[in-house]
Parts: sequence; C-alpha cells; structure tokens
Amino acid sequence: MTKSEVAKYLKKSGATINRWMRKNGLPFHGVGRPTFNRTEVDAWLANY
Repeated sequence: MTKSEVAKYLKKSGATINRWMRKNGLPFHGVGRPTFNRTEVDAWLANY
C-alpha cells in the first residue's frame, strides 16, 4: 500500500501518517517512497 492508500484506509491525513511513521513506529518499508503492508498496519493499530 502507498502512503495515500494507508491514509484513506485509516481515514487520516497524510501528515498524520508521516507523524505516526516518525514518532509512533507505524511500520513501513523503503526510503523516499514508503510502502506499507496491511497486515503489519493492522497489527500496529491493535497495539497502538
């Protein structure tokens, strides 16, 4: 999933996704253009 797809999936803004990536450990892969695994995002949400 792209950052915009995650934002839409979680009903949050891109800025919130960026903040969660930096400060809260939202799991992502890659540098520059991060990608997200839905299973990892769901697991992170369950523990957030």
